Amino acid sequence: MDQDRIEGIHFLSPTQKGMLLEALSSPKSGICVEQCVLHLRPTVDREVFLRAWQQLVAEQPILRTCFAWMDLEEPRQVVLRSAKAPVHEEDWSDLPEDAVEERLQRYLAEDRLRGFPLNKAPLVRLALFRARGGGAWFVWTHHHLVTDGWSVSIILSEVQRLYLALQQGRALLPPRRFYWHYLAWLEKQQMAETEAFWRRRLAGFVRPNRLGVPAEALRALPAEPYGEQGALLSAETTAALTRLVRGHRVTMNILIQGMWALLLGRYGGEIDVVFGATCSGRPPDLPGVEQIIGLFITTLPVRRLIQPEAQLWDWLSEAHGEQLRQRGHEYCSAGQIHAWSEVRSAQRLYDTLVVFDNVPSRSAAPLDLAAFVDPGQSRTVGSRTKHALTLLVSQGESVRLSLLHDRRRFADQDASRILDHLCLLASMIAASPEPSLGSLLAAIRDDELPRVAPVSRSIDRIFVPPRDPLERRVARMCEQLLDVQPVGALDDFFESGGHSLLALRLVASLREEFGKEVPFSILLQNSTVEGLAAALRVDAAQEPWPTLVALRAQGSKRPFFCVPGAGGSVLYLHRLAAHLGADRPFYGLQARGLDGLSEPQRSVEEMAVHYLDEIRAAQPRGPYLLGGHSFGGFVAFEIARRLVLGGERVALLALFDTVAPLDGLAPEPKLESEEETMRGVADMVEQLFGRGEASPRQPLHGAPMEVLRRRIADARIATQSASADQIRGFLSVFTANRRTRYRPTSGCSVPTVVFRATECLQEGGSALPGSSGDPTNGWSRLCSSPVEVRWVPGDHLSMMTEPHVGVLAAALNRSIESIAERRESTSGAEP
Repeated sequence: MDQDRIEGIHFLSPTQKGMLLEALSSPKSGICVEQCVLHLRPTVDREVFLRAWQQLVAEQPILRTCFAWMDLEEPRQVVLRSAKAPVHEEDWSDLPEDAVEERLQRYLAEDRLRGFPLNKAPLVRLALFRARGGGAWFVWTHHHLVTDGWSVSIILSEVQRLYLALQQGRALLPPRRFYWHYLAWLEKQQMAETEAFWRRRLAGFVRPNRLGVPAEALRALPAEPYGEQGALLSAETTAALTRLVRGHRVTMNILIQGMWALLLGRYGGEIDVVFGATCSGRPPDLPGVEQIIGLFITTLPVRRLIQPEAQLWDWLSEAHGEQLRQRGHEYCSAGQIHAWSEVRSAQRLYDTLVVFDNVPSRSAAPLDLAAFVDPGQSRTVGSRTKHALTLLVSQGESVRLSLLHDRRRFADQDASRILDHLCLLASMIAASPEPSLGSLLAAIRDDELPRVAPVSRSIDRIFVPPRDPLERRVARMCEQLLDVQPVGALDDFFESGGHSLLALRLVASLREEFGKEVPFSILLQNSTVEGLAAALRVDAAQEPWPTLVALRAQGSKRPFFCVPGAGGSVLYLHRLAAHLGADRPFYGLQARGLDGLSEPQRSVEEMAVHYLDEIRAAQPRGPYLLGGHSFGGFVAFEIARRLVLGGERVALLALFDTVAPLDGLAPEPKLESEEETMRGVADMVEQLFGRGEASPRQPLHGAPMEVLRRRIADARIATQSASADQIRGFLSVFTANRRTRYRPTSGCSVPTVVFRATECLQEGGSALPGSSGDPTNGWSRLCSSPVEVRWVPGDHLSMMTEPHVGVLAAALNRSIESIAERRESTSGAEP
């Protein structure tokens, strides 16, 4: 950006910083975009009206502000010397009213989703649609980063002032208080005192409240993820409530918050309730703050303890006092307060928000807009939030209630029921001036409680496990911060539950883990594990790939160690690990040489010695749970044999469609050409890593290396920057394993289960040698203990993919559990 165009550079307020991260993590979603729709009277001079708006942009630095974050440790807001709001105009004067309304609604929806490029000023745009009778529809779209609801009233008043001055030729008096005066005030605040205040306020609250009766997660995303329900309290009920709040010296806002707390307590069966509520955030000790345009509004937690025997108005009076005591601590962001609470950072502090429309005083907005606009047809469209429920409240002759709800969590009928309950409480309070909290709670029956679906990650999400050491390190960091397992290479940090607080922690963790400064702009540009790893790959490209790969690192049960087939990659085993259960750690043993840096091992015995060292590092003593698929079954058997010879106990050896390494049964080593090998690998990749489901093999077209590259890219089993050396490494491992001849020097006695594919096909598509005679595939001749056979659907490869792998995992779990039962009958140990 040209330095001559810059008027000033400032830090962000805490609320701006959190909102910037939220907006950048959800582009084109309508998050933080607000719209004001005015129906201009025919008497308004539209040209002068638009000039007044451009003059306002010229006068107000905050309306000439954009944001910079690229290659910066901390974001900054940049004020330009000049900027002009873009204006879009159309003539709708020949359209009937219903067509005008349809056009207007379509424009508002499309305009919201356009969002704003936040690094370009102004974050304001205007639209004017001429209508019948000489009037016009005017739409002012703006980003929440530079304005709030209070500012909207000031801006509309300022536009009217400028309009009259331009029309009458009077001098324009510029404003004298600006947003940077507030930023200077912020720098003088004692954050330690504010932190201590919020820690005391939230002490003992450890998890967000339940919102209703649990329902099943949605199987498909709704076309429109957010819905809105509305209700209007009658003028009589509003008047009665207004008299009551004045008589008890509280506010209508405190009453609405109290009713919301009662609903949440009733829905979740809890007496300790926390929800969010907006407040103006304008410090009373900052001179002229009522006339400053900018983002002051903030969202603060409201905590209410519900005692059924308490009287409503005593309870609300106490709440009013608590609100007054927090006045000096309202400038911090929701993310900061969350960090000071005892709720884990991976969880939301609260899932619901109450927004009470709080317009500025007459001294801040003294002019009457009715002469310019038709109030009955004008309206504002607020920005969307990420909360499950957002209650919007405005008060006039009647109290108007709007409930925005996340349709992934609440059905429309449940959201409507919540508003009905709120109206019921309001009418009960108006009719019975001294109710107890218990009597209000009892008005809502159990069969009327709303149903709420769980928080769900993206539906039908394609899971791709981390594919190299760097991706695995980044994924583990994300798992720890998000408290989510597993996190894959293509999983987006923000879509998986990340928010502004966690984003800052992730940046700090990346700095600590990799010893380099990572601007948070990197996270915003590359918010998947794959993208973050790519940004960090400069210093990590030559790191050798590990042998032991934790496909599920956590769990209280004994871990399962599994050796993959001849390809040597553990990635396809992630499906088995996922289906085996969240409490069972699962480790894959990855072949040496896949990274293209090291030579592959040439014998089963060599692999077994190496893998055994890795297994003992993770689990020093038995009993062990071992498994192997196809060629990996040979290695698993050799590991088990060596453990038994060393005096260790193997609780289970699971062999997934592996033929015993005996003459006449096991295939002899294959000496294939490089072209045949590449096509064989490509075929295997398509089957194991393709679309994640059992499907017919697809025909191969093109040069062998190009076919292999295409299949590996489609399957996403290599990183974006995978080199030709890595592809050659994949080939060399596959070739070495196919050429290995293994014949064990002795058998062993371990509990063995052979999982046979019902479609007896091997990697090349032909029948497995020797599979017709012995159900154990020859393993009964090598194992002195009885060998159990379990049949599972699929063929030699598809048994490891969806949907068959779920059946395989269930059968494996039953085998482990049966061993546990046998052990309990003898020693009480759990495998």
